[in-house]
Amino acid sequence: MGAIHFAACVFVRFVHRLRVEGVPQGRAWADRAPGAGAIVVANHLSGIDPVLLQVVFPHEIRWMMDRSMMLRLLSPFWKFLRIIEVDADGAHTSIGAIRDSLRHLQSGGVLGIFPEGQIARPQGRIYPFFPGMASLAARSRCKTFLFVIDGVVESRSAFIGIIRPSRARVRLIGVIEPPARGGEEAWADAIRLQMAQALGYPTTDRLAKQ
Repeated sequence: MGAIHFAACVFVRFVHRLRVEGVPQGRAWADRAPGAGAIVVANHLSGIDPVLLQVVFPHEIRWMMDRSMMLRLLSPFWKFLRIIEVDADGAHTSIGAIRDSLRHLQSGGVLGIFPEGQIARPQGRIYPFFPGMASLAARSRCKTFLFVIDGVVESRSAFIGIIRPSRARVRLIGVIEPPARGGEEAWADAIRLQMAQALGYPTTDRLAKQ
């Protein structure tokens, strides 16, 4: 994993010219209380997004991923990364995925979520959030590290987006306390609005085109 992380750092520096803003020096900004997990959330532009965020965040992130994006050829890689599969249509998350995600958070792990569910196509707007993220935050009582990504070139393929050069920028725009039970929907709406305002994007009720 250390070798993969080093290669990723070199790759995003030279291919994607990564700029990082809003992140203090050192690792302390992302530290949690012993045994406490964390959720990493961002908008989703390209297949390179998880790599960008992992380079920025100083703890290992375990990602939730749409099953339709998980090529069978790469099954050993997905298992190595301990990817948590979610339903291909993004309409809901399986009970097993929720259970695995909650267990990971409660054991002190970091969970990565792209709440739009799919890569944003076209770019330039924030698409609806799929349910599940707010519930996980409420049930785990974990803080949410909210990032926004821009500068990534739009591509038809998630994997072309990984290798296509860009001038990516990752910004940390907030560390958010979990919602009270019953306040999940308002909490998720507030995060979506904060994300849209930071990027200067409008929100839309339409799902992203695939």
